[in-house]
Amino acid sequence: MTVALCCFITNPCPNIPSCITDQIADRMQKLLGIMKLSQLTNHTLLKPFVKGIRTIHSEDLTGSGKSFRFFADGSPGIMFYQSEQDRRLNLNEKNLANLFLYGQTVKPIEIKAQGSVRIIILFLYPHVIKSLFGVEAHALTNTCIDFDLLPFAGVKSLSEQLTEGMATENQIRLLTEFLSKRILQCDTLPEKDLQYVTHALSSTNGNVPLKILQDELRVSERTFERKFLQHVGVTPRLFARICKFNTALRQLRMNHHHKLTDIAYDTGFADQSHFNRTFKEFTGLTPSEYMIYYRVVSEDYR
Repeated sequence: MTVALCCFITNPCPNIPSCITDQIADRMQKLLGIMKLSQLTNHTLLKPFVKGIRTIHSEDLTGSGKSFRFFADGSPGIMFYQSEQDRRLNLNEKNLANLFLYGQTVKPIEIKAQGSVRIIILFLYPHVIKSLFGVEAHALTNTCIDFDLLPFAGVKSLSEQLTEGMATENQIRLLTEFLSKRILQCDTLPEKDLQYVTHALSSTNGNVPLKILQDELRVSERTFERKFLQHVGVTPRLFARICKFNTALRQLRMNHHHKLTDIAYDTGFADQSHFNRTFKEFTGLTPSEYMIYYRVVSEDYR
């Protein structure tokens, strides 16, 4: 899931001076921590499975609560979410567990919480869910499962240990140690074909013709789609669209374009109308609405 807090700080809105976006970026970088796998002692074992680790710390000084939005990024993951009060997934939906496994996020997700919040996210590679946890990836698309419900030894004690008030670094250590043990216990390795295809799509902004990748694997279209659903959680076409959307989102973050049409064409969209529809699908907002929302958020971080 792409954390919306990251997205808020980099929008090429002509009404917001770049100096302001730079100031917001500095503040938000302090809020959002990014850890390199090489910093972990077990990084060699984790590297084929874990794409990255991020932490978020936020204090609710007003008592009005915090809202965290997450958008499609092509990666499943593990999230530990610690707050003083209940965490609610989207409006009027059930409370979240502290620790859960989530699949592909296609629809925009919003998590609301009050009080101080600490979030740790382990972003996994798109193709590893089934081999790591024995779950068909499509069963977790747009949803999550309480970690305590997974049939593995040590899961419940892990959830309890994480909530004992330890430092973030120690919580990350516990999470990665558990995951390392799970990797060593896996009966099957991740599908190398799916690793190759998802990497090819991610590294080319989703613009590689799917028929070429299918032919390289020497499988039928039906088999190609079935394997994607089992191991990635979405169809190849949808995964490619998510990759393209994320590239456009990164272009917004870099703030190098002054027109949305430039972003649309640069990332492979047929036209701005197509770009707008895709953006709305994955964020719930049009690019223009997103800019307005960004302006409101930017006021909070001045």
